Amino acid sequence: MFPAHGHSFRAAKLLLGALIFLQACGCALSSSGETCYSRQHRDTIVNVRKALDLQKTVMDVRKKEAERDCILACCSEELKPGIKCNMVVYKPSGQDGVENCHLFHCETEQDCPLMSASPGTNTYDIFK
Repeated sequence: MFPAHGHSFRAAKLLLGALIFLQACGCALSSSGETCYSRQHRDTIVNVRKALDLQKTVMDVRKKEAERDCILACCSEELKPGIKCNMVVYKPSGQDGVENCHLFHCETEQDCPLMSASPGTNTYDIFK
């Protein structure tokens, strides 16, 4: 009786650990069915001036209602033909029509340097 209980308890702990891991890594499923993962940088933003000065960084901006929608846009859309998004900045906005979802393609992390931002503005590295 006790050994069976021990196995179910161990299985429950493993399941809980897996769920915590998936929540922490920011796993998302894009509309194409492709899984992508994100790493969050809280209260940070890409230094757009430095990033775009390099001319190999690509950026697109759009309006998204929720942070998750912004991340999913990066996971599932190309910025230009053949150029995939790999970094996203979400800036919450209470104003209608304000573009608050910044999608980037950065060849290296150094191409899109981060800097401090107002609370609630989050940057995500996207991995597919």
